[in-house]
Amino acid sequence: MLTNCFYLVNNSLAEVNNFVKRAKKKTLPRKARF
Repeated sequence: MLTNCFYLVNNSLAEVNNFVKRAKKKTLPRKARF
């Protein structure tokens, strides 16, 4: 169970990272307030 949870978290983090990278490449998003 622990491994599964860790995998899920890791996966979502990677997804977010990819999304942010893509967004930054296209244009600096207005909504970005990180």
